[in-house]
Amino acid sequence: MKFIRLLLILTAVFIMLSNAAHAEILERDDIMGYKQEVLSKDPLIIKISGLSAHSALSVKRIYTKSEGKTITIYIKLIFAPGDYDYSGSFEYLLQIPDDIDTVQIGEKKVVFWDRTSGLITTKYKIEGIPAELVEKINGKTP
Repeated sequence: MKFIRLLLILTAVFIMLSNAAHAEILERDDIMGYKQEVLSKDPLIIKISGLSAHSALSVKRIYTKSEGKTITIYIKLIFAPGDYDYSGSFEYLLQIPDDIDTVQIGEKKVVFWDRTSGLITTKYKIEGIPAELVEKINGKTP
């Protein structure tokens, strides 16, 4: 009986440690309260913010990678229970250079801004919202 209890404890510790070592990239579909806005047009600065839907994971860092005319934002999550230095919420400002045409988020590369359309609100984000408001969100006037 003691052996089984010890085995269960060791298994739980192993799972926690392996989760702590494994980092995950937050995807757009897993962001609650997602907001995006243009803060400045010259220079062009956009802000994204939200909260990870993964309750056991916290935002460790946010970084970007550029490839051609595209910037991808990566939000790296870690398992950090009880560590008050980390949180599941985030806010990120990005200055978009003139040679960039598209900004996307996550490993799934969901596009949320492009130079011709401005901020893009995806289908699951605009259901039930009047067309005039969607156009306003995207920087267009009806």
